[in-house]
Amino acid sequence: MGRSTKVTGEKSAFAKNLSDIMEERKITHIALAEATGFRRQTIGQYCAGVSKPDTEGLIKIAKALGVSANWLLSLSIHRTIDASAEGAAEYTGIEEWAISWLRTYSSELSEEEKSNPSLVLTQE
Repeated sequence: MGRSTKVTGEKSAFAKNLSDIMEERKITHIALAEATGFRRQTIGQYCAGVSKPDTEGLIKIAKALGVSANWLLSLSIHRTIDASAEGAAEYTGIEEWAISWLRTYSSELSEEEKSNPSLVLTQE
């Protein structure tokens, strides 16, 4: 298990970004704790800015949330590690999660369906 560092003073960028993404995605402290192996109380301390994870813990949290560790630390404006999804989102105005979903869904299509989208649209 990773170690935590006690934090004093103002809430860190990490704590704010972690709280914001969890609220946005409606992820509870319990759910994130189960996904990362941390205690629920530890996640609560991270969100409150009372402490912060070590590098190993930061990576676990970032992977569980599907965001980059650099974004959690406010070292990057890119939420995901996948820069192509980020670029596509910026260019099209479609949110990153939707692009990721489209990528996953399109991988399930046959070559014929990919070359003729009307086949997909008319299926019941």
